[in-house]
Amino acid sequence: MSGNSPAGLTGLQSRPYREITLASVVLGSIVGVALTVSFTYAGLKLGFIVPASMVGAMLGLGVLRVVMKKGSIVENNINQTVAAAINVTSGGIIFTVPVLYLMQSEAAAKAPQIAAQASAAGLSVDEFLRKNPGLVQVLDGKMLAAIAAAAVAGSFLGVLFIIPSRKQMIEFERLTFPSGVATAQILKAVGAGPTRFRWLMTGITIAIVFALLTSLTTLFPSWKAPGWYQHHSEELNLGKILGLPASVAVVIAVAGGLTSLGGGYITGRAGLVMMVGAAIGHWMVTPLVVAKGWAPPEILAQLTAAASAKVGASSGPAFTERYETLAAGWAFKQVTRPLGVGMLLGGSVASVFLTAPMLFSAIRSIQKQRQAASEMTGKPAQAPQEMSPSLLWVGIAVSFLVLVIAGFLGGSQVSGARILLAAVVATVWMWLANIIVSIATGKTDNSPLSGMALITIVLIVSILGKEGAIVALLMAVSVCVATSQGSDMMQDLKTGHLVGAIPWRQQLTQIAVAWVGPLVSLVTLVLLSKKFLFGNDPLTAPQGQAIKAALEIFVPPPGTDPVTQQVAEAVPWRYLAGAVAGLALTLGAGGGLGVVLGLSMYLPMSVTLTYCTGCAVAWASEKLKGPAWVEDVGVPLAAGFLVGEGLAQVCVVFFDLARSAF
Repeated sequence: MSGNSPAGLTGLQSRPYREITLASVVLGSIVGVALTVSFTYAGLKLGFIVPASMVGAMLGLGVLRVVMKKGSIVENNINQTVAAAINVTSGGIIFTVPVLYLMQSEAAAKAPQIAAQASAAGLSVDEFLRKNPGLVQVLDGKMLAAIAAAAVAGSFLGVLFIIPSRKQMIEFERLTFPSGVATAQILKAVGAGPTRFRWLMTGITIAIVFALLTSLTTLFPSWKAPGWYQHHSEELNLGKILGLPASVAVVIAVAGGLTSLGGGYITGRAGLVMMVGAAIGHWMVTPLVVAKGWAPPEILAQLTAAASAKVGASSGPAFTERYETLAAGWAFKQVTRPLGVGMLLGGSVASVFLTAPMLFSAIRSIQKQRQAASEMTGKPAQAPQEMSPSLLWVGIAVSFLVLVIAGFLGGSQVSGARILLAAVVATVWMWLANIIVSIATGKTDNSPLSGMALITIVLIVSILGKEGAIVALLMAVSVCVATSQGSDMMQDLKTGHLVGAIPWRQQLTQIAVAWVGPLVSLVTLVLLSKKFLFGNDPLTAPQGQAIKAALEIFVPPPGTDPVTQQVAEAVPWRYLAGAVAGLALTLGAGGGLGVVLGLSMYLPMSVTLTYCTGCAVAWASEKLKGPAWVEDVGVPLAAGFLVGEGLAQVCVVFFDLARSAF
């Protein structure tokens, strides 16, 4: 009896194990939707998502084995495949779609009526918009439909494009796919399943309770919160407690803190390198700009006036603290963040160059394999464990048509022929990017998704010009979703290969649910935009900021006055300086170093410091308790923090909106 027998055999071999079952698909769908909601929130905060396969596998072991008292290892493999297929596309949405919201909030910040309202409230424009995110115009229905169509098309194409490479990458080249191997180990560790499930549920419960406690003022608007709660329910400013200058950020996240802590713990000590980028950005560059007064005189005068108006004085400790806070905000936004974004851009491009040899090697190997099989059989090779090639071609054709429709919905200023050309270029690049990312994931477990989106924008804007910026962004959405879906498919197929699953069954289930994740993530993102202003703590949307910066190189925003124009013209040079540094670091040291340092430079210190605290705790617990304890207790508990807090925050937003509506 073999778990790898092709469909159609008779007797016991036709169904050796419970595999595709109603329980596995329904459970995987429920878990996938819940994780998509949670990780959309987490990704907007952290700038990346963690693999959902392991969380799905732990939940599957708990529900299928502990609760339902049944379920085979390959049935749980289908459960985690479905959960991961739904969740993984959230990365493609949260890296790209927030760009449109960031553009809209920037436009709102320049509106005279918003400036007047902010002045009347005694707040800066940024602070005023953060407290009133509803003033930022929401995307209209047509644009949302275009985004949804592009994302769904990319989700299907990502799976369909990567399926023919399964045998080469997994069985011939035997790429590692670390997350896939880790998930297989969880599926095989039946004895540890109940323990991991209990700690996962404990983490979810703790995170939900914690998120509700930090959201009391939203849940009960009439409650008169004490001063300590108002000051520390969002973050704990250790720098202020230690008496450090306001320009030196030493901040621990409170609201959203368990998300950062859990993400850091799962990453482990390898994530501590992010503290290097954070120290460069928040403890060196920003304080230096503030101390040296490296800003146009008009900007310094504006900051002085704003600080004086806020505290009612032009000198003294309160004025100094307020001035340094405002100056640090300007320095971070105009200097530190562009340098960090540039490093991420340069690092992403370097990562593509580094994976190019692997891409060409894989393509040559696939061609040799097919040629050898053709010589032996006299006809093109077709592995019996794969889906039918004719079904793949039909799926690709239909998905491409949906992508073209998305371009027409979003590209009102672009001719039909040019939209069709953009879709063709994006689809070809999508296939190449899918292989690049899958190989990179297979070798290092790192997915340069944002780099793929950035290159897509460069390609499409170069073809269409600046009037095609929205079409370029839509194509970037599709490519980003496709590459995340394709690399996840290969991770799941690696898991299936190790536990004896039948490949075509996994492929079929992933295709069946590929459309769900993008829509759930998009709805969640729109819901979160009702309460949070993207680009600000806690939902900084760091990858969206990077893509927006790249887009503005080709389509710079118009300045409203000479000073603003002067500042805007200086920013691209900082992007360029950062890009050169990121390119050199990644090419020289490898490992995506430029991407990691750039990301941590422009993330808020509250996110990075809390995240690195989680990394340090993971390192310490491994030393004190051992790797087995980390795998069976620490990681499930941390995964629960990620899942629970995101779910609770989305529910709080939904409750607040529902109360306002009724």
